[in-house]
Amino acid sequence: MGVRSRTISLIAVTSLVLWIAMASAAAVYGTQASNEADTRAANGVLDNSAAAVASELDRLATVCGDWAPWDDTFHFIERHDSAYIRSNLGESTLSNLGVDFMVFIDASGRIVYASALDPTTHRASGLPTGLVRYLATQPTPLGSSDRRTAVSGALSLPEGPYLVAGQPITTSDFSAAPDGTFVTGYRVSEASISKFERLTSRPIGLYASTSPTLPADVGAARSSLVQPARA
Repeated sequence: MGVRSRTISLIAVTSLVLWIAMASAAAVYGTQASNEADTRAANGVLDNSAAAVASELDRLATVCGDWAPWDDTFHFIERHDSAYIRSNLGESTLSNLGVDFMVFIDASGRIVYASALDPTTHRASGLPTGLVRYLATQPTPLGSSDRRTAVSGALSLPEGPYLVAGQPITTSDFSAAPDGTFVTGYRVSEASISKFERLTSRPIGLYASTSPTLPADVGAARSSLVQPARA
């Protein structure tokens, strides 16, 4: 069950008003900047917000790069060896990596193993129902044409907005044909929003793209981001 770059990119744009179009955007459009200096400052806010999001997506892609192209993971998908779980997926693994979940999917699209934390209590939990349903809708098995590259993006799920990344599972030297997909990520929480606020020095708010009561300025930002779906 691959996580395809095009699919994630589409959902990132159409299902979630990304953070670059949240309170930062509201501050920009709401003031109706009247001169060039204001415009430059507004663009700087948006650039910083986009860079902060891109940095987090890069971090998740790095996690994928550490786990997906690895002989041990490749053999785990084939053998379902419990020793791999005991050796690599301890109680603190997810929190140490700064993620809420790790999912190992075989070439048929079946979830072989998943480990997850509740983003509020930080205790072990099942995978979010919305994520399970999303993964079940994806074409099988491997959407990425480049086994060396992770794809990443944002998902708007019933449980809230998530940042996710996925990469084909192969051997450490990338020589074997991919035998599944590794997916990881986390739900955007108050703590993660606070981190982005520190990075951007601006207040940030989240808005569901389907909300009927979006502020006018955020609605305008959403309209400028949404792209028509391509076949």
